[in-house]
Amino acid sequence: MLIIALIIAGFLGWIYWKRFQNIFSLQAEIAQLKEERDDIRQDISELLDKRNKRNDLDYVEKLAKEELGFIYPPDEEPEENG
Repeated sequence: MLIIALIIAGFLGWIYWKRFQNIFSLQAEIAQLKEERDDIRQDISELLDKRNKRNDLDYVEKLAKEELGFIYPPDEEPEENG
């Protein structure tokens, strides 16, 4: 009777051990997915900031001058405030 009880206990222990391994594995996967989600949210935030800057005419003018080398024609120079 003791041997049967030990076999059943061992079998149940083995089943539960496998379940615990699955739980730990899933918890690690959840943590990884949460980290990826946070990275994606950060990327979205940065992209939204970039998009908002693109709607700012002063920023667009600055990019046109600095990155593309655009200049105003000599007779159309904007007036400097300051």
